Amino acid sequence: MEPKTTERHTRRTLINFLPDNKNLTLLISGMAITNLTFQFFSFSLPIIIYNFANSVFAMSVMRAIQFIPNILLGLFIGVIVDRSSRRKLLRNSAIVQLFSIVIIIFLIITNSLSVWFLYIIGFFLYSASYAMGNAYHAIIPNIVKKEMLTSANAKISFLNTFSNIIGPSLAGILFAYTNEVINLSVTMTGFLILIFLLSLMKLNNEEDSPKERNKSNKSFKNDFTEGYKELFYNKPLWSLTLNILITNIASSLTGAVLIFYALSNIGISKSQLGIVVAGTAIGGLCSALIAKKLKLYRGKLFVFGIFFMFISQVILYFSFNWISMFVAMFIVGISSTQINIHYLSLRQESTPNHLLGRVAGTSSMIMKMAVPVSYLLAGILGELLPIRYIFLLSAGVIILALLRSIQKRIHLIS
Repeated sequence: MEPKTTERHTRRTLINFLPDNKNLTLLISGMAITNLTFQFFSFSLPIIIYNFANSVFAMSVMRAIQFIPNILLGLFIGVIVDRSSRRKLLRNSAIVQLFSIVIIIFLIITNSLSVWFLYIIGFFLYSASYAMGNAYHAIIPNIVKKEMLTSANAKISFLNTFSNIIGPSLAGILFAYTNEVINLSVTMTGFLILIFLLSLMKLNNEEDSPKERNKSNKSFKNDFTEGYKELFYNKPLWSLTLNILITNIASSLTGAVLIFYALSNIGISKSQLGIVVAGTAIGGLCSALIAKKLKLYRGKLFVFGIFFMFISQVILYFSFNWISMFVAMFIVGISSTQINIHYLSLRQESTPNHLLGRVAGTSSMIMKMAVPVSYLLAGILGELLPIRYIFLLSAGVIILALLRSIQKRIHLIS
């Protein structure tokens, strides 16, 4: 009888993980496949830049460009999300990214690609990617009950993190036997699948669009202001947004130099580097599995999350082999995923849906506004100082966020 009991438990666990809402299943499946295949692009991009420029600074510039659309277009895209059919916006964003990948493949094949072309194409690709993420975040509360948002976000985070674990490995294996064009073709296929699955979704107006989008003829300026006010007067969300801004600065400083430090200073092998990089994803995977089970107030979760991010930077500073680096990145994965899941859920629960695109755009812009500068700063400091001191600088920045969290005494209802 025991094997049957275990089998029934496993089946129930799997059924509980998969949403019983057809539209939600199609949406999550399509986005999960796209996130997985996008890892093939993310793996290939640094290699392409290395082949053309062989420069750490060129890679840092590309990393900065990844976040620039967030800052320049975040508010504008937020308004578009709140004025549009979110399913169509998801589809159109996928189409833009699809054509961006096609153009890169064409330029590689014809030997016409340059780093500057990559910067320009990358800007459009990451702009569309940001619009897709905003629309995805905004449409979830329309097709998921409020009390299930944390669970839904945990599942989405689990799938994204799982993609982050196996995606680079699969991309590396494929690249070893083929080339970057084949890897980019996998990413292109992922966007085609997403576009197809989105076409199968049958949403009514209430599920597809903000309830009040047709009730207002306000100007873009008024829409911007309305979204900012909604975020600013939501004190818990506003305070957490500023805290995440501070921790993002620290994470960017670390992320810009981590791989270079591991290879040049620690001298780990490429296989060990893969394990270190996977540490964040493995920690995030574990964190997503326990997100709903933690019996702590959200305010305490954020404080603990920031504290453990500080610990991870201290470990990196004292790292002397790949094992200690893996432990540090594992802690980063656990803490950052907890913060992200509960922040997204809080934003979805506490924001009127017709304002969610603008609030998401505004908060995301604020949280990431210093990231490009941090990447560039890390690249400059890495040329002037021993790289391990950048980890110490990151730890100091995180202390500011930790002290601010304790001072504000943020206590959110779980």
